[in-house]
Amino acid sequence: MKIEYQDRIFGLDVMRATAILFVVFSHVLWIFPEASGVFVDLLRLMGVMGVEIFFVLSGFLIGRILFRIFTKETFKPKDLNYFLIRRWFRTLPNYYLALLINIGIVYYFGREQADSLWRYFFFLQNAVDGMDIFFTESWSYDNTLINHLSKLSEAHPREGFWKSYYRLRNTGEIVNHKRLHRVYKQMGLPLRRKAKKRLPARVKEPITVPSTFTDTWSIDFMSDALSNGSKFRSFNVIDDYNREILHIETDYSLKSSRVIWILNRLCPLKNLPISFAPFYFIWLYFFVLT
Repeated sequence: MKIEYQDRIFGLDVMRATAILFVVFSHVLWIFPEASGVFVDLLRLMGVMGVEIFFVLSGFLIGRILFRIFTKETFKPKDLNYFLIRRWFRTLPNYYLALLINIGIVYYFGREQADSLWRYFFFLQNAVDGMDIFFTESWSYDNTLINHLSKLSEAHPREGFWKSYYRLRNTGEIVNHKRLHRVYKQMGLPLRRKAKKRLPARVKEPITVPSTFTDTWSIDFMSDALSNGSKFRSFNVIDDYNREILHIETDYSLKSSRVIWILNRLCPLKNLPISFAPFYFIWLYFFVLT
């Protein structure tokens, strides 16, 4: 096959070679995924620019061919059909072959097929919503996000979506959070939220009202603070029958000996409640008589 060098455009060859080198150099990041720095950012930018240059070259070359076809004096619609058929037969057989191979691999390993498998045959895998985690090579950008999220989930398995998103942004990858969240959910990475354990419902019982005065007493400690920030405590004794305040003792500190002294002083003044008597005599024995 003889190449007509005089018909080639030197500038396009230089751009094609540059794009190839950019993409090849950017794949160094796959060998050293933990690398960082200005040089790594430059390599990542070279990969993006290389792909963009390929798109521009493809559009220019195909557009140039179509322009020649349309500007011919003998142009006929069948010329355009012939051009499209040639292009389709260059790309479609390879695409469908790769698609069938991926389906065979999934079937061989016993994994579940994609729910929207039929869309892959008509190039509709991401036309309506996000594509499944299947044959990601048919849409390269999602494949890049999947690789990034896989590495982040392995390095930080307990982190959720937003931390992964900000880690990805800190590496210099500019991505919309909605698109990343779609891929994140399709990969099955969302962590299960721990639901609060519901305590069993308590049996509601009516409060027992004492029948006579000094039948039962209630004692409790409370704490509060003054306007200057000083904290104080209060020891309260209340009769459960008529809610009479029998005694309130306040101080910055209330020791057990002081509580016993208050009860020893209060019990002779009021008839000692029956329910409180056993506890009172125990305190009296251990702290006063002994």
